[in-house]
Amino acid sequence: MTKFTITTDTSTIAVFDLEALKHRIDDDCDWWTYEGFPELQEELTNQTLVLINTGFDGTFTVEVEKTNVHNNYVPLNCPSGCLYVVCGEEIPGEGIGPKLTRGGGIVEVGSSRVSIGHSQNDSDISIGIIC
Repeated sequence: MTKFTITTDTSTIAVFDLEALKHRIDDDCDWWTYEGFPELQEELTNQTLVLINTGFDGTFTVEVEKTNVHNNYVPLNCPSGCLYVVCGEEIPGEGIGPKLTRGGGIVEVGSSRVSIGHSQNDSDISIGIIC
């Protein structure tokens, strides 16, 4: 299990493989923020990004582990075998990739295809990964 904190002002935690989103690095920083945007729909369809709506801004304790105890897992492409778990503000854009300045972490999964599930209890978030 990996445990860390993440602070977000977008009420969003993002899970992705940077290799899968590197083509977005020069896009507008808000390319992912509005539902219905073609860029966001493309990444969701291509299974390169999982967004967790936290319901409110703030600092969250996040536990990530390989487990299948959550409901509603979604598939995620992971070509490098490493996942970034960060605040929404650190999704690649405007020439900047994730720097973990607001917390978060990198989780090695050793697989190019995973499924992500999560649950939340106030400011505690549990993320499960099935490889």
